[in-house]
Amino acid sequence: MKNTILEDLFCGRIDIAERDIDRESDLGKANRISTDLAIEFLKIVPECDKNKFNELLQADAEEFFYGTLDSFKHGFKLGIKLMLAGME
Repeated sequence: MKNTILEDLFCGRIDIAERDIDRESDLGKANRISTDLAIEFLKIVPECDKNKFNELLQADAEEFFYGTLDSFKHGFKLGIKLMLAGME
């Protein structure tokens, strides 16, 4: 039996979070601005506060990752429901 994209996704052979970001897209530009600002901020923040700032960046990245993953799951389930409804 030939593997389908749905089977690959279901079995975890597709990592939905792994992709390249086009640096000229809106997301790429926002990512670059955010990164540049974080680097500038680290240059001016006192040494004793740099670890806390890095913890904040890490927590923010995790929240964004899990929020994006949750949105994908919600959208995927909705898409499946729409496809099933269209087949009735």
